[in-house]
Amino acid sequence: MIDLKDLLDDRSTTPPDVSQHLRLDQVQGRIAVRRRRRTTAAGALAALIALVVVGYIVAPSLRAAPDPAVTRIPPTVKGFPKYHLGTRVVAAERTAPGVTTLTLTWLPAPTVTTYTVIEKCWTALTGGTIEVAIKVNGGPRLSGSCGGGWTSALDEQARTRAARGEPIVFTMTATGYGDYDSTAGEWRTGPLPADAVLGMAVAEPVPFADYPLPSRPERLKQLDLRLVVVNHGITYAPISEAVEVHSDPADPSRPQRITLLWRDHYSLVMAAQTPGVLTFAADGSDFDTATWWSYEGGHITRDWDTADYRSLPPIPGFVRPPAGTVVTLTITPQHFTGAWAVRLLAGKETPGRS
Repeated sequence: MIDLKDLLDDRSTTPPDVSQHLRLDQVQGRIAVRRRRRTTAAGALAALIALVVVGYIVAPSLRAAPDPAVTRIPPTVKGFPKYHLGTRVVAAERTAPGVTTLTLTWLPAPTVTTYTVIEKCWTALTGGTIEVAIKVNGGPRLSGSCGGGWTSALDEQARTRAARGEPIVFTMTATGYGDYDSTAGEWRTGPLPADAVLGMAVAEPVPFADYPLPSRPERLKQLDLRLVVVNHGITYAPISEAVEVHSDPADPSRPQRITLLWRDHYSLVMAAQTPGVLTFAADGSDFDTATWWSYEGGHITRDWDTADYRSLPPIPGFVRPPAGTVVTLTITPQHFTGAWAVRLLAGKETPGRS
């Protein structure tokens, strides 16, 4: 999606743009309040953002847009959807009940630049989560509650290894069964259930035109940008100073342009009624994208630290504007057959922010 969503050390909800990729069906609700994730030097990139926005009501004329051509629901691969939010599973493994270690190998194709790793675990027990530790090529990557994952850029070392036919090796080891003890007020880890099953998959991006989209519903959901996401260390401008950009009610594919002061920090909340892609450009230079793959009207959140912003993976030709300059921000939509909206709120790093 870009090591954009490395999971940070917290027990909070998985970051929104990660949970869109990694929402799992068995323990996600419990993980939302109990998740513990520790990342290693492999690196965390995007911080969570904080802003409150108001809803946007779609023009009724957009509800009757034509259906997409592809409606088939793809099968699963060892318990994972074959296609999910712009990716296709290309390698997957799951253990037999009670086996505590899973090994998954994946040889990237020469054209692959990013990949997504998805974790999923099963047990008949309820109320807790299977705890795991994950290594990549023998090096620690993260540990915590099973049921999440990450998206990464394929680095040069991995490309070189792949060219020699050497795959990336992922190892998941179960460390116990974790649950929150409300009486003691702490997270506790006990023995692994005998029926525990571990699962892991690697997915590669799929071009939008080749992706099997879901069927269009009879009625589209109304856009709702009301969202609060906490980003500690940022002091924001008053919400009344937020900048909103909405799609053209008559033509959601028409680009929108605004003049923007390239400030220290911007937090974005975005929503769309239908699948589609938004591309952001500063003074004509593309630097970011946001993609929707369903009709759920889900939010995508984004942080732009303008002083040191860099696109991941790098976008050829992008030149970061100097902080404090006025830029023309162009938002170019593609594939939308319904409304979309973006809200930006400026902020500044709080002194002492780590």
